[in-house]
Amino acid sequence: MHRLNHADDDSGTLCFLACTSDENYIPKFHYFEYNENHDESTTPVQRIKRVNLVTTSGEIRFEGSSNRLICLDDGLDDEYIYICNPITREYVMLPKPKKDTYVGGFGHVSSTGEYKVVGIHIHRSKFHKSGFAQVYVYTLGSGKGWRNLGKFKSEFDILSSWDTAGIVANGAIYWQDIDSEIILTFDLAEEKFSENLSEPPLPQDIGWLNHGIGVLNGFLFVVMGLKGEEDGLNDVWLLKNKIDNHGMEVGDERHSLGWSKEFRVDGANLLAFTKSGGVLDSDNRHLNIYDTKTSTKKLL
Repeated sequence: MHRLNHADDDSGTLCFLACTSDENYIPKFHYFEYNENHDESTTPVQRIKRVNLVTTSGEIRFEGSSNRLICLDDGLDDEYIYICNPITREYVMLPKPKKDTYVGGFGHVSSTGEYKVVGIHIHRSKFHKSGFAQVYVYTLGSGKGWRNLGKFKSEFDILSSWDTAGIVANGAIYWQDIDSEIILTFDLAEEKFSENLSEPPLPQDIGWLNHGIGVLNGFLFVVMGLKGEEDGLNDVWLLKNKIDNHGMEVGDERHSLGWSKEFRVDGANLLAFTKSGGVLDSDNRHLNIYDTKTSTKKLL
């Protein structure tokens, strides 16, 4: 289940895309909305639609969303990337710049109004942590096709870090390397890699099961699973503006970002904040709402 990011959620309505599969493991996509302001006579989950897409391989993956446009990929065996509007059911097919290209991310540049797809082609090596990533950018509607930004070498575990799409927030795409505990940052507007982010400072006296990154209402988050007596609980850190922004120049906002520990939640697949301060998450086939004040979860 995935949140469809949108710039204006003041109405209290949040949009999602859910994926199920049949006995042949062929994915089926469904669009639905969560209305926080529903009355007692209606359900909070409304407007469920099946999204039908015909692809050449029969397999398809969700790779990101922006302003209710979604990016889908047929995997490495197919030659196309799909940009789809699940409400109108319209979509376009983008030919991949090169065979064996991953979708590195899909996002909107607020300063220019452009939508960009980042493609990653990995030049593999027999050594697990070496190699190069060829970076391509496609700007929707520009008529220029894919632009080759060149090759990039990183200390990342390059085979695992690039296999899934990055997380888009704050005008950038983020990829996480758990082994090195750093987060790689690609600026969508400038189309270049920025300084790597360090993960939040973790207490040394607490054991951690796993950690991953995601986006909540435009904020990048890191979720840390606790082990021991608190198995199943996760600490959630958000990348937010620091309080002291004095002396900053215009356009320097990313340098003011810092980690803020927000809450502890029972669940790791976090989807969105509601206006009332709840957190929507999913597990298997269910949508839940978690009250961070009372630490209780309700099945929707």
